Amino acid sequence: MRPPDPYVRLEGQYVSLEPLEVTHLEPLHAIVEANPEAFMLTYVPRSPSPHDPYFAQAFADRDAGTAVPLAVKRKSDGRLIGTSRFNRIVVAESRMELGFTWLDPSEHGGPANVDAKFVMFAYAFEACQTVRLQVQADARNVRSLAALEALGLTREGTLRRYGRAADGGLRDSVVFSMLDVEWPAAKAKLAARLAAKMHGR
Repeated sequence: MRPPDPYVRLEGQYVSLEPLEVTHLEPLHAIVEANPEAFMLTYVPRSPSPHDPYFAQAFADRDAGTAVPLAVKRKSDGRLIGTSRFNRIVVAESRMELGFTWLDPSEHGGPANVDAKFVMFAYAFEACQTVRLQVQADARNVRSLAALEALGLTREGTLRRYGRAADGGLRDSVVFSMLDVEWPAAKAKLAARLAAKMHGR
């Protein structure tokens, strides 16, 4: 596995992804502040400060080489609509996770998430040659679980009381994964799903 570029830029059809920077923090926090009910089960920033635990972890992990935090923009107007991250990168074991993903609720159900995941999956498997890509979600977050299954990931199981939840308690984390040998078939299906989303079907 090749280590991912910590400042990679990825271009999709509907979204572009660029390195997370301080200039992104205030508009990202504004999305959260305007839609608190949508993020009750999602780990999000609570302030626009680079010292906010969410942002501080992103930048520290990038410096350590274990994460690649990204800002997600809508290509049609350049508007910042969310964020995502390659994290828990272990080059020696050819694996990494994709996480810390959330979008403006106005983009839910549209092509943004499918497009972002498509280019991130492609980068992980084709450019970095990762063998295993893992994703976790709060077991209570039904919308996220359904979205991950629709992306072609395999649901492996549940880690009980595994980590701190967004609401401060301990959560059960559902683990999904995709392997390098599964990517070609998943890629074709994901491309078809993205085409349907782009055409509003």
